[in-house]
Amino acid sequence: MPVVTATDPHRGHRRWLPWCAVLVGLVPAAVLVAYQLARPHALTGVHTYAGMGYDDGVYLGSALHLLQGSLPWRDFALLHPSGITWLMAPFAALGALAGDPAALAAARIATGCVVVGNVVLAGAVVRSRGPVAMAVASGVLAIYPTQVAATHTVLLEPYLVAACLLGLALLTHDGAFAGRRRIAYAGAVLGVACSIKVWAAVVVLVVAVAMLPRVRERALPWLVGSTVGFAVPVLPFALLAPGTFVHDVLTAQLGRETAGLSDYSLRERLPLMLGLELVPTASGMDRAVAVAVTLLAVVALGAVVGIRAGRADRGDALRIAVAVTALVALAQPPQFYPHYAYFLVALSAPVLGQSVAAIAEGARGRLRSGRPRWAAGPGAAVVSATVVVVAVALPGGIDRSSAFFADASDPGPTIRSAVPAGACVLSDVPTMLVAADRFDGSRDCGAPLDPFGLWLTDNDGRPASSPPPYAADFVAGWQQALTRAKFVVLSVPLSNYVPWTPELIAWFEARFVLATSGAHAHVYVQVPPASP
Repeated sequence: MPVVTATDPHRGHRRWLPWCAVLVGLVPAAVLVAYQLARPHALTGVHTYAGMGYDDGVYLGSALHLLQGSLPWRDFALLHPSGITWLMAPFAALGALAGDPAALAAARIATGCVVVGNVVLAGAVVRSRGPVAMAVASGVLAIYPTQVAATHTVLLEPYLVAACLLGLALLTHDGAFAGRRRIAYAGAVLGVACSIKVWAAVVVLVVAVAMLPRVRERALPWLVGSTVGFAVPVLPFALLAPGTFVHDVLTAQLGRETAGLSDYSLRERLPLMLGLELVPTASGMDRAVAVAVTLLAVVALGAVVGIRAGRADRGDALRIAVAVTALVALAQPPQFYPHYAYFLVALSAPVLGQSVAAIAEGARGRLRSGRPRWAAGPGAAVVSATVVVVAVALPGGIDRSSAFFADASDPGPTIRSAVPAGACVLSDVPTMLVAADRFDGSRDCGAPLDPFGLWLTDNDGRPASSPPPYAADFVAGWQQALTRAKFVVLSVPLSNYVPWTPELIAWFEARFVLATSGAHAHVYVQVPPASP
């Protein structure tokens, strides 16, 4: 006789109800991104000229070069794996049809969408821990104070974080490792993350160690997936110039010096790592120590409560291990820029979410045993408090975005007025050429794609602003590039992204004259040398 079972008409609704918790972070993240994209010159201008408005031109420019037939490492220096080149390729194709400024605008809008999606992914990583964990994780990633440094334009961190969070979300199911096939998919996604920035290797290694007791069932599909995910976007270029690939991506990065630029002690670096400040201050360092101690206490208490209640699982431990390892790893590089914090905050937000959820669940259990009618109170209180904190923090995020864009400008009209389309032009800030639709000179122009990166690859790891002497081949290479260029566009006269020696300055002033200037663009044109 068939068994008749009751069907719950609300089952589907209840399954999706916890996802409403990510609205706590999703809404403010969307508001902040929309506000940033609406700032003057946000879509097609240069956002800052102080080191944080530079990278987008390199990443989009690498894809523009690819469309012209130039390949990373074989034809131009690239300090990161080529995953970002592939990600920017569709926008470069758009630029070929509608102009480079359209490509830049579309890439920035797409990056903003990725930033908003990351808030959802942060909640997805801890979905097994319920709506409280999801609300806290998404809320923290959405409104941490310095998020604008990583989310205002095309940078590696938003895409790196998207791949890392998606991989971690796929990796577990109900707090335990998923099946072999899903583990392989998760590994492939983390491999793609490594192809964007090698920092993701931290996550890959921590997960691999966690899987070692079950090599065939877990570790092997994870490592195969991550290897394939990295190899597919990188090897086609790396195999054509393996020595240059290793030198640019590994040797130059590991051997880079600071010359005092963004070179902070651990105490000075802490407010930047926690995403509290763009530049360390005395009060900020004290506040960062207090915040760090508080966060550690919350995580420790959440772990203890979860273990004692028998609710802690492998997923909780894995997320803590990933966040702690990332914290230690980011304390090592000689330089630290504010947008680096996005990676650490994104991996730490789910840990904070699961810890707060565990504490709330522990409080709920105590209330249930004493006053059942108050049993649901702690979770609701935490979600409500998170909503309040996010709402209070949102105006501050808007103010910081306004301040961040204060120096934004569009050098395009100035550059276009002096530089004809198709001319060989060199710039210290490649984004200026993209904004002016003057990036795509002839392939034999040979203008450096990444002037700052050349200091690391060709000047023994000593960055721009380093005092002389400079490597002789490095200076000679710059002089050759300047010789080929018909026009030179500098954000400031004698920009320190060029290794000016007294001889090179004298040569430049004899060969180039200022054609026009404005909006941070100083356009020089090469004139024939005077007859003897």
